[in-house]
Amino acid sequence: MKSSQRWATVKSIGIDIGSLGIKIAEMELNGRSIILRDYVEIPFSLDTSIDKKVQIIEALRKISSHYGTHHTRYVVALAQERMSVRHKIFPFKEKIKITKSLPYELEDEIPFDQDKAIFDAKVLKTFGNQSELLAVASPKKYIEDILELLNDANIDPEIITAEGFALTNLFTPWWVPPQESPLTGEDTLSEVPNNKQSAEIYLQLGHTKTLMVILQDNITIDIRGLPIGGIDTVRAIQKTYEISYAEALKGLQEKGFVLTKNDGATKDQITFSNTIQRALQPLTFEVKKTILELESKYQISIQAVHLLGGMSSLINIGPYFTQKLGVMSNPYNHLTDSIKIYANHTNELQKNSALAIGIAIEGLKKPKTPAINFRRQEFAKSGAAGANFWKKWKSSFQYAGIALVLFFIYAFVRESFSVQLSDKSSEALRTVARSPSVGLKGSVRQSQIDQYLRESKKAVLDHQKLSELSTINSPLEIMNKLTRNLPDRIKFPIDIRELNIRNELVSLQGELSTQDQVLILKNAIKSMSSDKKVVDQPVSIESKSGRLAFSLSFKMDRKSIK
Repeated sequence: MKSSQRWATVKSIGIDIGSLGIKIAEMELNGRSIILRDYVEIPFSLDTSIDKKVQIIEALRKISSHYGTHHTRYVVALAQERMSVRHKIFPFKEKIKITKSLPYELEDEIPFDQDKAIFDAKVLKTFGNQSELLAVASPKKYIEDILELLNDANIDPEIITAEGFALTNLFTPWWVPPQESPLTGEDTLSEVPNNKQSAEIYLQLGHTKTLMVILQDNITIDIRGLPIGGIDTVRAIQKTYEISYAEALKGLQEKGFVLTKNDGATKDQITFSNTIQRALQPLTFEVKKTILELESKYQISIQAVHLLGGMSSLINIGPYFTQKLGVMSNPYNHLTDSIKIYANHTNELQKNSALAIGIAIEGLKKPKTPAINFRRQEFAKSGAAGANFWKKWKSSFQYAGIALVLFFIYAFVRESFSVQLSDKSSEALRTVARSPSVGLKGSVRQSQIDQYLRESKKAVLDHQKLSELSTINSPLEIMNKLTRNLPDRIKFPIDIRELNIRNELVSLQGELSTQDQVLILKNAIKSMSSDKKVVDQPVSIESKSGRLAFSLSFKMDRKSIK
């Protein structure tokens, strides 16, 4: 019994697409228990000659083939720099009103066209009829890009969330609905006492960027992204010691440290520490400047800074940030007791899993505490498409209903005329049936007339089908079209071993040299596809040594080939 319940549990797969690799967290919600079933990292090659997009697609395909789609909910996140976040106060608290008002409220505050953006919001708390929230907007082109990337890997994500909001799941009670203030009547948010209150910051120190989450009383009041990360430190080490990028990265990850004082340290240790500290100065300066801005804007006092991410594992990083920021700073353990961990306890899990776990938790949320999700409007999944379709076409259906009523009235009035016309047409049919061209003798029955009409219609339909067959292109013409669409064979050594054509479905198997060439082939034959889609199929042929087997299928309108 327990085994069947386990399989029925929906898995939430959080996918963190980073600059050094992809992190995957498999999460489950069992009652009130959050379970981390598995954590995996797929690193990218540091060879700059290898296309990063191809590596991402290959890694995502491994994920989709491993987890499948049954009882699986995939969640990915847009990068924080691809969106705008604003702290707002709305004069109502109904979710539907908030959603409708977001484009108008943010019209003058976001740096892109609101008609080409997707909006969402996280309600923080309510005061009477008002609500305090974090509104977020992202251009549609970024949602299109990530959906296209995932589609190439056969992944259809349930949720496309935001990195900063996903990170907040690790240190806020995300399962609790927004708190409601006791304010009533004529009270407004502006009348609430706004004394300086203590707050804290969580810093996710990534490779190319830093995420900053500001909390007050366990409520997220702002999310920022800084375009500075560990890559600056790696480059500084690379330059100082004249070593490769890979060696510098490995040295930082395995032996990185900063000295709070140089007493007793060797010359090499001091040089290494000073190199890292110089690289960290722009980051600590931006964090300090942002802290001053936040304290002034929200009338808060930052009392603690918590450090997450790969860079937070540097020895003495806490004391170093404390000195530079003037605020107590320490590494933060995101693997708290609130998460049951069944995954292997590795260094990667301890250092790098925070964002992937936060993204996976977005897929566990209930309707009362919904996830931030950019899969809206034209990007909505099929399950939500019905509601959006009705919302869009509601007025049209209402007009159609009125037209239908008028039609019935018209049909009723017309019925009496139809009876008279029916009698006259029957008599006319009998007259024609007795004519020499038809040749029916004697008293002509209706059944004889019906049989004659059926045979005549059948003859016409047979003639039409023969005419259509003459316009259908042959398999040789399809092969000719395919050959014209492929690149030059000398530069593109493709070997097509099988070509099957069944009605509109065309499938082919063969061999190429690299995965890049398979992607080029798919793009080349997309123009031939009637629905602009090319689907990967299981390979049933054996590839030669050094070659890569492929199997693709697509639909084709066989009347449109020219």
